[in-house]
Amino acid sequence: MTPECLGSALHPDGKLTDTGSTMRANERDPIFLIGLGDQHDGLAHRLNELGYRPLRAEEPMGAAMLLSRTERPVRGAIIPVEDEFLDRAGELAKLAEKCLGLSYIVCGKEPEPAAIDGLRRDGVRYCLWDGFSDHELRFVVNRALYDRTRGDVRDRTRVPTGLSIRMRNSAGERSAGLYNLSCTGAFLDTQRSSLPGGRMILTLPLPTGDLSLQAKVVSANVPGNLKRENLPMGMGVTFFDVEAEQQARLEQFVAQRARSYEL
Repeated sequence: MTPECLGSALHPDGKLTDTGSTMRANERDPIFLIGLGDQHDGLAHRLNELGYRPLRAEEPMGAAMLLSRTERPVRGAIIPVEDEFLDRAGELAKLAEKCLGLSYIVCGKEPEPAAIDGLRRDGVRYCLWDGFSDHELRFVVNRALYDRTRGDVRDRTRVPTGLSIRMRNSAGERSAGLYNLSCTGAFLDTQRSSLPGGRMILTLPLPTGDLSLQAKVVSANVPGNLKRENLPMGMGVTFFDVEAEQQARLEQFVAQRARSYEL
């Protein structure tokens, strides 16, 4: 078994920044794909396109063998929800010990609560159920790879959403996609970006009811001026003059979205 690395690296949205002097621009975070069978090729390609280095192994022992050939530490592994490990808890624990702390992500069809409890007991923390987008994949992998002891820098949690929101400014009202959201700002998926400094009112359809927030444009990702090539066309905004009740609802929604990717 040999590690596979396809294509060139990209800088994923929300990618953690390493402040140490050992990281080079062309280095990519490796992540194990363990026992995924037919899902290997598709998932490996998606991870590569997002800027990671997929390492394939049929079982944890094979993953352990790959460690001696990997220069950068491996801190994340994806396993199938319907695994065939003889002793899942023991095998995953041994591999995590060799990696000095390995975060596991389970993917596949969401199982019954009893099976989820079993995965949790065996040390699996994160989940990606069938139908997950590349944006969700990036979000969960980044959470699994996060390591503050390495010098990683993390700003406010930015959760992926599939919400369609309304934005209103002096030019009128239109809709946009809410690509990601934090307690302090958001990135809007829209072909009609406003210039940095522009102000607007955003209405978010949260489960607790519509939430209207004042926002200011801080960046624009538009043709001819792509700040981030792997982001959709759109703009980054920051919220201002947020009232306490609005802030509480915003924080509650972000926290719930983040927890939805954890077992």
